[in-house]
Amino acid sequence: MATSVRYVGMDVHKESITLAVAEQGRDAAKEFCTVPNDLQHVLKALARLGAKSKLRCCYEAGPTGYALYRELAEHKIDCVVVAPSLVPIQAANRLKTDRRDAVKLAHFLRSGDLTTVYVPDEATEALRDLERARDDATCAERAARHQLSKFLLRHGRRFSGGGAWTQKHFAWLAHHQRLRRIDRQAGRPPHAGHGKILQPRGRTDAHPRRRPPQRHPLLQQVLANAPQPPNRHPP
Repeated sequence: MATSVRYVGMDVHKESITLAVAEQGRDAAKEFCTVPNDLQHVLKALARLGAKSKLRCCYEAGPTGYALYRELAEHKIDCVVVAPSLVPIQAANRLKTDRRDAVKLAHFLRSGDLTTVYVPDEATEALRDLERARDDATCAERAARHQLSKFLLRHGRRFSGGGAWTQKHFAWLAHHQRLRRIDRQAGRPPHAGHGKILQPRGRTDAHPRRRPPQRHPLLQQVLANAPQPPNRHPP
């Protein structure tokens, strides 16, 4: 049995990783141990199970990303990332704990019932992160523009010179310095801490010849005070 393949299911969390092992054959998968979410602790736990060539590991895709997958791959340990929504659910076993989840992953890894996900390389993942950041910044800008337009409407300011957020609109906004006095009267300090979100996007735009949009200081002030949008792209 020492030379047989062992199937390792890992329930990965921010601070800890629970490991379960399923041997070849029909024996039930069993919990093995729980270790801190640190590569050296994981490698030591896997070394206790046998040679690297005899291990098959898996864990569910989630907020911890693909770092563990890449680290195990660098150490020549076979590992896959599986789709959590496609893990089979046993009707009589719906209780979720770290131990149960790890045992379930080891069991279904051995039976071949798990669906793996595509793991992008680091360059592709960096591009995804950039796109998500730009999308979040765009959402924040849209929310701030909406807040500014409603603020102006509450104070009887209506723009009738064409479309909103054009050069004419920004010039019209420049005449309403009363907004800043209202801010000071309300006791709101200058919002310089979050001003970076309002800076021109530069060459991160898809088209290299597109000029970065210029934003009026009043819009920058409202944007800086806008609440951050929720993350709309989970890993």
